[in-house]
Amino acid sequence: MAKADSWLTKENLEKIFNWAKSGLTDEQIAKNMGISKSTFYDWQKKYSEFSESLKKARRFQTDMSKMRCSKMQPGMSMSRRSLPTGKP
Repeated sequence: MAKADSWLTKENLEKIFNWAKSGLTDEQIAKNMGISKSTFYDWQKKYSEFSESLKKARRFQTDMSKMRCSKMQPGMSMSRRSLPTGKP
């Protein structure tokens, strides 16, 4: 349990939040933390502050994605928008 306690500090929860916000997968975050993926999921169930940090980061990602989509020109899909035109 001591290892979990060390990750539940404000500073470490912020690290986890930033990793998730930047798009790292659960597996990558678990590796950064030095724990297995199954321990990662156990901690999500057991520690609300841990799961809330991840949920906030994922909501942030979703909100940013929605904002980017809303700024697209009407009738233009994401894949079309990201393709280079070849024109200067």
